[in-house]
Amino acid sequence: MGQGLTGGTQTYSRFRDLVFGAIPGGFEEINGVRITLAGEDSLIGDYGEFALDGMIDDSYGSATTFESMYQFLHERFFPRCDWGPMYLKDSKSCFFMESLNFVGLEAGPNGLRPSLRKRETILQWPTPVNQEEVV
Repeated sequence: MGQGLTGGTQTYSRFRDLVFGAIPGGFEEINGVRITLAGEDSLIGDYGEFALDGMIDDSYGSATTFESMYQFLHERFFPRCDWGPMYLKDSKSCFFMESLNFVGLEAGPNGLRPSLRKRETILQWPTPVNQEEVV
C-alpha cells in the first residue's frame, strides 16, 4: 500500500475490489457479428468450497480442503494477481495455514476468536492499586 497518500487505505481497498471483484465481459466483432464475451465472477465472497475477503490492506481466504485451496489459488487467485497486477509480499503472504492472526483476532477451524497472544497480555497486566493507576 502506498504510504503517505491521503485516503491510502481507501485507495488500496478500491484497487483490491477491482482486481478481485467481478470483471464485466466485453464485445468482439467477428465477420460483422457482434459477440458478447463472458466476464468473470467476483472472487470476493463465500462460495462454499472457498471464501475470500479482506480487511484494510490485507486479503484473507479459506477453503474446505487442501485440494480446493490449491485449485482456487492456481486457477483463480494467482491469475487475478497477475492480471491486476497485485504484487504479493513474501513476508505478508501465508498459504495453507491452519490458523491466522490478524488485528488482534485468530481465525481457524473453530471460527474467529480473540488472539490467545493478546489474552495472555491482558491476563498479565498488573492490577491497579490506586486511583492514579486506573486513569
